[in-house]
Amino acid sequence: MGSRVLDAGCGRGVFVEALLSYLEGRGGVLPEIVCVEKDGVLAEVARRRFGGVARVVIGDFLLMGAEELGGLFDFVISNPPYVSYERISPELRATYRRLFSVARGRFDLYMLFFEKALSLLRPGGRLVFITPEKYLYVQSAESLRRLLAGYAVEELEFVDERAFGDVLAYPLITVVHKAPLSGPTSVALRDGRRVEVQLPRDGAPGSQPFWQVRRRGAAVA
Repeated sequence: MGSRVLDAGCGRGVFVEALLSYLEGRGGVLPEIVCVEKDGVLAEVARRRFGGVARVVIGDFLLMGAEELGGLFDFVISNPPYVSYERISPELRATYRRLFSVARGRFDLYMLFFEKALSLLRPGGRLVFITPEKYLYVQSAESLRRLLAGYAVEELEFVDERAFGDVLAYPLITVVHKAPLSGPTSVALRDGRRVEVQLPRDGAPGSQPFWQVRRRGAAVA
């Protein structure tokens, strides 16, 4: 059985394009690719571009089951939507709090994507997300950090603040192996250094060096 890749929130298909380019340059075998996009207009763009190599599903990724997506996946990639607590309707907040253990406090939508993606990964699968870095230290993400502490967080890469053009952001690439925690996490800082830190099991910010990575990725306490 070949590998399966899920792009959770594919937009116009930027990640699919990058994946195909990567495989073409290395002569890799094309996996089964499934894309999920809530915006029907964006989904149609992705379908026109990649309909021959990827299945594009329209819907709310957070409310989908594995059966709707054809089963579990070996890889889940995503730049999930960053939607603040204030912009989530009260009805959806209540639904998400019922469905997700990380939906605590003033959660951001992207935090829920981690939990959902992990639930759709096969044992041994990998998650690769680019999100805001603040889940490392904000109080509302403590439940997410605790969830991630149960897996092997292999790598954190602090991306340049101008990665999204004129919009100043603090992006972070997170790579999670769906396997028991083992060994340190490799951290690529924005100043070019690479360090290794140990992931604490309680997920509390500041309790261990892993969560003490500073805001701009410039130092590790």
